[in-house]
Amino acid sequence: MASLNALKLLYIEDDKNTRESLSYYLKKRTGKLISAATGVEALSQYYLHEPELLVVDLLLPDMNGIDVIKEVRQANIDCRIIITSSVEDTDVILKSVDLGIDGYIIKPINPKVLVDKLEASAALYAVHSGRGPSLDASSMSDEKRLKEAAIKKEFLDLIKKKAGRGARDVTVAWLPGTIEIVSYDAYTAIEKTMLGNVRNFSSLEQFRQLFYKTILPDIEEIISRTAACKAELVSARTNVQKQVDKLVFKIFL
Repeated sequence: MASLNALKLLYIEDDKNTRESLSYYLKKRTGKLISAATGVEALSQYYLHEPELLVVDLLLPDMNGIDVIKEVRQANIDCRIIITSSVEDTDVILKSVDLGIDGYIIKPINPKVLVDKLEASAALYAVHSGRGPSLDASSMSDEKRLKEAAIKKEFLDLIKKKAGRGARDVTVAWLPGTIEIVSYDAYTAIEKTMLGNVRNFSSLEQFRQLFYKTILPDIEEIISRTAACKAELVSARTNVQKQVDKLVFKIFL
């Protein structure tokens, strides 16, 4: 399982005093710390260093933090993100949840709370990135592992049945209050041909979204029957360049 001190973190904060004081704390606990004061600088640093973790202030001088997250999500579906803000904005929280953030921290930031959230994000990164073991034996019960495996098998069968082609791999993670399903390389021959032209990317994203919307009742039924809980889709994102689709379901036990 990936640990925080083995990963790169990009910390985006426009207030110099806050950025410098918290950077000093975070630098000792991460593999590599990169900081930025603006959205433009943040995106430049992101593409230069490709960090696995982001802490993003929502109110930046040149652009909205949500817009920064949207662009990062286009480049990397696995990057784990925590947002910070001086105010609790329900609408913004809902938008950010749809983008797949791991946490929302109100300023002033408690460094220990932030590090705890980052450590949890590091563990999630290992689950979904394919760069670490899919599950730590000590992190969850045997019952949940069995249910994850059952959901994975039925999801693979469903994709193959509906699309005519199965995914190369699927990961399923049962997390507190959610179930995340990530599908790798489930694209058809026609879709892969379309990937040869970048102008087709937007159409492909829309098509993948429509595909999952069409089979959503089947997926929810699989989760409901296998995990013995009601499931409701929170977000469905796709990265056509990497041929990765990620579905996040809120579960009600």
